[in-house]
Amino acid sequence: MSEPDPPVDRGRSPGSRLLSGVDRLASRPLAALIVLTADIAWVLVSVAAGFPSRWESVFQSLVAALTLAHGLRHPAHSGARAGSYSA
Repeated sequence: MSEPDPPVDRGRSPGSRLLSGVDRLASRPLAALIVLTADIAWVLVSVAAGFPSRWESVFQSLVAALTLAHGLRHPAHSGARAGSYSA
């Protein structure tokens, strides 16, 4: 059973609506499976090709960009007040 699509908010910019849609799609388990499959395929092809340095640079750039995007989208303890977090 799938979740119903949220109502379209015409008051938001097209870019905001696009990013919300991408966020909804990226949060699904199938997205994680696709990324994991692509990552395994990348590693296997890299092993077969002898780890070309250009591919390594591309991979590192992609990882850095995804890490930055995740960090900007989900800052740690964004809703917590100062001093309210206990480790």
